[in-house]
Amino acid sequence: MDVRIIAAGNEDLSALVESNKFRSDLFYRLNVFPIEITPLRDHIEDISLLAEHMLNRLVAGAPCMLRLRQKSVTRLLVLFMKKVDLVVKRY
Repeated sequence: MDVRIIAAGNEDLSALVESNKFRSDLFYRLNVFPIEITPLRDHIEDISLLAEHMLNRLVAGAPCMLRLRQKSVTRLLVLFMKKVDLVVKRY
């Protein structure tokens, strides 16, 4: 059986293995091809691009009667960015 697992977390698993809080055998099975990505809060300038991309995909996949005008998409993006700004300020 060929099984592939993608796992994500916000803890340093190698440190948890050393402190016996995470199983070492599981860590080595999961750590075959690690991909480390910095948190989005460290790339605030990218949030508007990501939000715009997601909204454009949403609009493109919507039925004809639900298609949004660009003005509406822009308003949604602005509202979304205000919410994101509040969340980022908390952290």
